Order: sequence, then C-alpha cells, then structure tokens
Amino acid sequence: MQIIIRALTVALMFAGFARAETTSCKPLTRLSSAEMRDVGSGLVTVPVEFESKTVPLLLSLTTLQSEVDKSEIEPLRLMPGRLEAVGVWAFHDAVLVPRLRIGDLEFKNRYVAVDPGNSAYSFSKAAGGVLGMDLLAPFDIELDFANHKLNLFLPDHCPGAVYWPAASATEIPTRFDPWLFGDTFSVKLNDKEIDAVLDTGSTSSWLTEVAAEAVFSIDFDSPGMRSVPTTNDDQVHSYVFRTLDFGGVAFSNLPLMIYESRGSIRPTLHLGMHELRKLHIFLARGQKVMYVTPAGPIAPQASAQ
Repeated sequence: MQIIIRALTVALMFAGFARAETTSCKPLTRLSSAEMRDVGSGLVTVPVEFESKTVPLLLSLTTLQSEVDKSEIEPLRLMPGRLEAVGVWAFHDAVLVPRLRIGDLEFKNRYVAVDPGNSAYSFSKAAGGVLGMDLLAPFDIELDFANHKLNLFLPDHCPGAVYWPAASATEIPTRFDPWLFGDTFSVKLNDKEIDAVLDTGSTSSWLTEVAAEAVFSIDFDSPGMRSVPTTNDDQVHSYVFRTLDFGGVAFSNLPLMIYESRGSIRPTLHLGMHELRKLHIFLARGQKVMYVTPAGPIAPQASAQ
C-alpha cells in the first residue's frame, strides 16, 4: 500500500498563514498536550486523571460519550449518577467527577458513563475506558502520531493551522454527522464518492456489507473477497480497493474490512489507525475543515502558543 500527499495544495496552507496576520485574527492557542500511548493492534490510549487516579482511555473520535471501566472508578467512591440518553445510546450508570484532567486541560463536575465491563472496548486490558467526543468536541484536535501527542486548541483561531514543518499540506472541508458522532468528509474510493470518518477506535479501515453493495456493487460472494476468521458469529471479509483519495491524500491497494452489520445506517468509510498513523491531522472543528500533512517529527523551533 502506498500513500501520497500531493504538493498542489500547499498554497492553502500559506493562504491560512496570510489571513492569520490580519488584526482581527486570533492566534492559534494550545490548551493541552497529552501523550498518546500505543496499546497494540495500532490503537492508542490517552492518560486521563479522575481526581487522584490516572486512567488510560482509548482514543475514539467516533464515540459520543466517554466511559470508564467500573473497576477503575470504584476505588474513588465518586457520586453515582445517571445518563438517561446520549444520542441513540443510553447509559444507565455514571459517576460525577469533581475534577477531570486531559493533559493541562481541567474539567469540573463532569458526568462520565461507567462501563460494567461488557462494551466493545473491554477486550483491551491496556485501556480503562474510552475517551470520546463529549470531552473533545469543544476543541480543535491535533493528532500527531509520529510524536505520540494529542493536542487540543481553542477553536476561534484564524484559518490555517499547520504550524509544524511540512513539505505538503491539504485542507479538506468537514461536517459533523450526529449519527456517526464524528466529523465526516468526502473521499473517492475506487473513483466513487463516499463519506468517511476518522475512526481512531478501529485498527483497520472498514465498510459495512450494505455500503459495499450500495456504492460499489460488491458483496461477500464477489471475486476478490476474502473471508476473515473471527471469534464470534459475525461475518467479516476483506477486500482490496484500488485507490482512495481525499483532497490530494492518496492511498493505493487499500485493504478494507467488510462487516456484515456494523456502524451507521448510511454508507460510510471508517478510516482506521493503520492508515491514520501515516498522517498528521489537525481537525479544525471551529472552521469545519481538516488540515492534513504526512506524519513526521516536529522540528525543535516549531510550536503553537
């Protein structure tokens, strides 16, 4: 599999820098920087402080409600509560956390859902829960996989957010999808347009069989479809797509997992960590755009306020 970020969009980055020099613009202000730790299978956790205890939470930009494992939170004897419904998901148990911290960013009196141990993420012994969009949504989000950093910024800065050295960059419009609990953007997969989402909670990129059939006219019996063994009764297959392109970011010979039933009712490509790790991403949620460069180390002089 190959990845290319074309240089033709570099002008977009410089245009952002030029607009940032106007008197009405606010500077890029970083509120927090937290370490992303590899936990195997390509996934990452972020350390989150619950009062006096630090719990590694799996980073998931497609999970609406953060949750913490019951075994992690019980020793703190926090006040129990209820989250009756969040979107289409309902959590019956929660705790009120007087002080919660992600890096330098502190939250006061936040309810967090309690996972009794049977969620989709309970398989990971290295994670004590999930860090979702309820805590991250108010901020612009930088995913610097090469330097293992999750950085959060104020969303009111001027257009243009690529403050790190990069030979090429691209700017991609985004929109929030309440059904996916995440920011989506248009991509071309095998030259057909489809919505995509950054799925940091998934190792592999994937589609549902419904999406594969509706958009690409392929199903589990199509030539090139390969069955993947699973530990449950779900049917999972793998299929290699020729090309994936979004805003000048290009992958070739991309293997996707095809699930029998999973995720959104709408056809959506979930970009997993196997592909995302090759990129440096700034999700400017306030501007509804995503800045993307190749992943790479930050030079010592490069910084944000």
